[in-house]
Amino acid sequence: MRSRLNFFLFKDWSASCALPAFLARIAVGYAFFIAGLNEILHVGFAADGLNTIMPLAQLVFGAFLLIGFLTLVSSAVLLLNMLFAIPQLVTTGFWTGIGAYLYTPEVLIILLLFWLIFAGGGKWSVDYYIGAGRANT
Repeated sequence: MRSRLNFFLFKDWSASCALPAFLARIAVGYAFFIAGLNEILHVGFAADGLNTIMPLAQLVFGAFLLIGFLTLVSSAVLLLNMLFAIPQLVTTGFWTGIGAYLYTPEVLIILLLFWLIFAGGGKWSVDYYIGAGRANT
């Protein structure tokens, strides 16, 4: 009973979320890494403002999420990236209006990134082995 109480008080949070954090990191990091690489290599890499920064951020911070390096910073940067991308996707797609934000799969990515900010990279990350994750356990 005590261990369940500790879980709900977030004392055992990082220990109990090692596998989900790993899977979320790999899935989201891979998606952003491939999207950034695709934009840089195939779509065209224009050197003007956000069109330069966004693909580079997706590539670099997606790779960081894959290995679990700077998980909090990487998740926050990619979360901001998604918050800028969703209004463009919603206004050009089939669904329009405020209800369209709930129908995009990008909302799930935002929720995963938001969760990774608080859960961290887990025990199978570079952060854990350089000391950033050990402070939570």
